[in-house]
Amino acid sequence: MVGAFDAEIAREESLKSGPWINARYNSVPVYTVPSGQPTVRVTLDHSPPAPSLSAAWSSVPLPKGAKPATGTDAVLVVWQPSTSRLWEFWRLVHRSDGWHASWGGAMRDVADRNGVYGSSVWPGAQSYWGVSASSLAIAGGLITLEDLQRGRIEHALSIAIPNVRAGVY
Repeated sequence: MVGAFDAEIAREESLKSGPWINARYNSVPVYTVPSGQPTVRVTLDHSPPAPSLSAAWSSVPLPKGAKPATGTDAVLVVWQPSTSRLWEFWRLVHRSDGWHASWGGAMRDVADRNGVYGSSVWPGAQSYWGVSASSLAIAGGLITLEDLQRGRIEHALSIAIPNVRAGVY
């Protein structure tokens, strides 16, 4: 897999088209909010219903002007350091009746967690929560401004692979 990744990087460099870091389209905007941020309900539009996830989204400190990533996934993460809570949303949209999302997750005590969704991260949480389809919180693999300023990345990365197909590595 690493060999294929290296070959893709070499190909993009030879075409002068990359590699690059996507910061806008299908990226992950992270809103870091203060302790007094007003909260809103985010309605879970999912079938079958997921009552615990709906409950976790009943009071989210989502800023009024928040904008999910452009692209089909419309991802957005809210991080509130004062409460050590994180919410992530997939296909987040603001409609006339408020915010809606198709899926996502929520974590309490984020600073003390390993970033994996499961029963201990929120009452009623499930291992299949989260945007990444891996049980990993998507924020954990992001390259941050601090990483770039430091000149090194000292954590696992979340990457998107083009042309993914079942059974092909």
